Amino acid sequence: MVERRPTDYLGLIGVLVRNGANFIVVGGVAAIVEGAPITTLDLDIVFDRDPRNVERLAAALREVNARYRDLGGREIVPDVSRLANSNHNLHLRVRAEITSAFRIPSAPHLRLELNREILNVARATPRILLNPSNQICGTSGRAKREVIFARTLTDCGPLDVLGENGDCESYGSLKKHSSARVVGDFEIFVLGLATIIETKEFVNSAKDRAVLPVLRKTLELKRNGS
Repeated sequence: MVERRPTDYLGLIGVLVRNGANFIVVGGVAAIVEGAPITTLDLDIVFDRDPRNVERLAAALREVNARYRDLGGREIVPDVSRLANSNHNLHLRVRAEITSAFRIPSAPHLRLELNREILNVARATPRILLNPSNQICGTSGRAKREVIFARTLTDCGPLDVLGENGDCESYGSLKKHSSARVVGDFEIFVLGLATIIETKEFVNSAKDRAVLPVLRKTLELKRNGS
């Protein structure tokens, strides 16, 4: 059995900050920084897709030997061209029963067609790996299965590099709901707890539902000054 090393959150944050990348910490680590007594195994960030920032982010990812695997098992390096994809996420969740096509809110005239082979696998398997592609948020189906695209692995542990968070909010819109926080030796932007809760309610996965009561109670205590 391979022993899993704990994720070096400060190591990842430090590399991103030193390379000048603009990003917002979201997900479990953000909730912990905001005071929630939970645990998480990876670092989730939403990055600024400005071309200059994409170059800085790519440099940071090279420094930590970032890579992900496609459906064929090939290791892919998240370079500038892949990060610059306007709807790029390296770790995506689709919250819906698998159907033959998904609509993309940022481009409602487009439809992402899935071939029959992938659909058959997806219907039978709650978690599958697919190639990173356009952001898919919301579908016509009911929330039943979660499809995981590719998770980025680094020498410091898993990192979810997101162009948008779970409910399709980009860096610019999330910045308004974030605050500067000092984490270790670094000042970073962290998504507010109320918005984290809203995102998890939207995603509505089993993992998110399990942690929501703790997040809601933490937010209540914070608002009451406890």
